[in-house]
Amino acid sequence: MKYSYSIIMVIALTIYSCNKDDDNMDHGEANAIVNGSPWQAKPYGGWAPAYPEGYIGIVAEMYNDDGFLRQDISFHKIPLEEGVFELGRILHPHDYPYIGAAFFTLQGGDVLGDIYLLDTLANDNYFEVVDYAANRKEIEVKFAATFLLDRRANASAPDTIKFEDGYIKTQISN
Repeated sequence: MKYSYSIIMVIALTIYSCNKDDDNMDHGEANAIVNGSPWQAKPYGGWAPAYPEGYIGIVAEMYNDDGFLRQDISFHKIPLEEGVFELGRILHPHDYPYIGAAFFTLQGGDVLGDIYLLDTLANDNYFEVVDYAANRKEIEVKFAATFLLDRRANASAPDTIKFEDGYIKTQISN
């Protein structure tokens, strides 16, 4: 297992870097087809001190019906320009030439569950910035990403998580 410093950084950045201005998580919409089933999440975007100027991070969190956080997909070091970009694994420091992607689950809303790493051999991974509106502080993206199980916490966790037809439109917090 590759339970490394990079994974710890992903979790820390996901939890602390994207500045949430308030408890209202209605910053946009996120949806995809995940392993063949519809998936919806609450996204937010923000600047992080670890990124160079002109880059942001986006996190989309999926909650269960009881309001507990269950899944988290995050994209790191997104350029604020329209275009199609390569996805890769999160590394530290953030000097990689692609958008970093990570996925993990949570148990009980705050206990780290299964950890997945981006499948760098999947030929259909991509991240597209469809629109960036600086005046509205809003970004719209499309993506596809396949993740492989790196650390299992739940016996029924699938070995692969495949996001298809991913779409996120969100506000960017200061």
